[in-house]
Amino acid sequence: MFEVAKEGPDWAVWDRLFNAQVKVGFPQEVANFISSPRWRRGRSVLDIGAGNAAYLLALNQALPGKLWRGIDIDANLIACGRLAALGHSNITLEVADAFTVVVVEELVLLRAVLQHLKEPEALGERIGKQLGSNTAVSIVEAVDEPLIFEPPCPRLSQVFGELRENQAANRGGRTDPTSCFLEGIGREVAMEVVADRRQDLVSVGDEARSALTSMYEQSLTMLARRSLISDESWFESITELHMWADSPRAFSAMTIRYLECVRKSGE
Repeated sequence: MFEVAKEGPDWAVWDRLFNAQVKVGFPQEVANFISSPRWRRGRSVLDIGAGNAAYLLALNQALPGKLWRGIDIDANLIACGRLAALGHSNITLEVADAFTVVVVEELVLLRAVLQHLKEPEALGERIGKQLGSNTAVSIVEAVDEPLIFEPPCPRLSQVFGELRENQAANRGGRTDPTSCFLEGIGREVAMEVVADRRQDLVSVGDEARSALTSMYEQSLTMLARRSLISDESWFESITELHMWADSPRAFSAMTIRYLECVRKSGE
């Protein structure tokens, strides 16, 4: 019934995944930015790991009047973003590496970036060296806790649990990439966390379930294509996911952590 898509480039899967992620998370996450005085006041933003710029474009609509620069190492995703951003003269998208980019903006955003890094603290050190007195760094990351599915999805939960363990093993057993990043920044400049919130992103209703199903389907496909899970695990998880999505009472919740930090006063 299902097959792992072996054809086509990885960036096309990421493109679909990023679009689904915005549909799932942005409506609930955006309140963190709107409620921040620095985000309301700041006029320039650097989005590190912007991908296809779907999240950046949503923020641009919610917080108008800013200059946005999004960077990503994938030229194809940046090309997708440039196409989507046509007509927005306040948005610049560049193919660039987070470890070499020069930070000149007032606001720096890292959303779902640190979880992919082997040494998040190294990026923290790099960013910390460049932070001015008015620069704020905002981090949005999934919390390393079990997902909630109702009806239960034990196979799907197991696959993503194994992925989290694998990511932690690659970081020397450290399970929280956000803390690693903050540790790295702290080596360069004394930082103050002015916001640290955990919130459950709850998906209910047909539209939300559709977006969530698409998000996990693309994630599982990418894991299978990179041989991080077997084709059998992919098939079992996808089958379970679609059975969950067809349930009239299905809902899901995942927890994200939002942090905003700035240079300490007087430093």
